[in-house]
Amino acid sequence: MHSKIKLLCVDDDSEMRDIIRASLPSGVEFEEASNVTEAIHKIQTQSFGIILIDLNLGKGESGFKLIEFIKEKEFSIIPYIMIITGSDKDEDEIQGHQLEVTEYIKKPIRVPVFKALLSKYIMKFSLNAGTVKKVGPLKVDQQKMQVRLECGDKDEDLFLTLKEYKLLMKFMDSPGIAYTREQLYVEVWDASSEIQSRTIDMHVSALRKKLGNFGSSISSVRGVGYSFDPAKVVAS
Repeated sequence: MHSKIKLLCVDDDSEMRDIIRASLPSGVEFEEASNVTEAIHKIQTQSFGIILIDLNLGKGESGFKLIEFIKEKEFSIIPYIMIITGSDKDEDEIQGHQLEVTEYIKKPIRVPVFKALLSKYIMKFSLNAGTVKKVGPLKVDQQKMQVRLECGDKDEDLFLTLKEYKLLMKFMDSPGIAYTREQLYVEVWDASSEIQSRTIDMHVSALRKKLGNFGSSISSVRGVGYSFDPAKVVAS
């Protein structure tokens, strides 16, 4: 049984939205928006597994503005973000990759190929078997990018930003390894420019807070950076 998935298409072209709606397999819920304001309202009030975004939304609005909003928003399940655009500018495609979008799709779309691409990500979102990583009270569904914390008899969904999620996965993948701030900035922020220590410290601090008592498993390493030890938890 596949989990329910909802897709949001953000495009000012109603014909394009209709094409995408018709390309979806049965069981996928479709929502649409024609501008950034509509899209933000829907993202703040609903949960989406996939968000398709056109770059040129009319009236001078840029899809990149929406993508940057999504990157900073907290989610219990982090959506796949796909750009779908008629732009042929290299700088747009480069910026899309720098923002780490899931796919960069150029118009006009080839409908059969587009359907296959959507089906792949819908399947990735839906399948659970073998995708759950568990460390201490943390359970991470890596397909859905969903993080849960065991709290007594129930699990609590954690609302993380994409950067917080990537930091957590980096730590969980290599317990006991001390990462420098430079390593984290290069690998999580995908940036090789001058290290932004304050940015890293702020994100680590926010992640620790959301992890509650388990946040103490992320330790500061003097003169180096941070490490993760799931056995090192301060009792409440």
